[in-house]
Amino acid sequence: MSDYIYNYYLWTGFDRIYKSSLLYSKIDYATILIIQYYRQLKALYNLGGRKVALFGLAQLGCTPFMVKRRSAVGKPCSVLVNDAEYVFNNRLKTLVDGLNKLKPDARFTFINTTSILQKKEGKL
Repeated sequence: MSDYIYNYYLWTGFDRIYKSSLLYSKIDYATILIIQYYRQLKALYNLGGRKVALFGLAQLGCTPFMVKRRSAVGKPCSVLVNDAEYVFNNRLKTLVDGLNKLKPDARFTFINTTSILQKKEGKL
């Protein structure tokens, strides 16, 4: 989550602290994060981890922090931010499916946080 909030979308006045969103498209950035995630999961597996739950990103574009900084006037959420996390979550789900095929002695589970929160709020 903080890779998006603090590294991809953070602004300080007119200057960006991180230039990630200028250097990478939302698809490329999600791919870079998933590659790093895969490396960490592989290391965890090599250390004996066999049951791992991976939580997708919630709708970060609907957090007060992002609404204040990134949403259009009068909009409750930043569509731009939510679109980027949608790309990440799809890549994460694909990673989990692939790991379960590649490592049949382990169980990786994708938890769709956005879906859970929407159900709780009665949106689905």
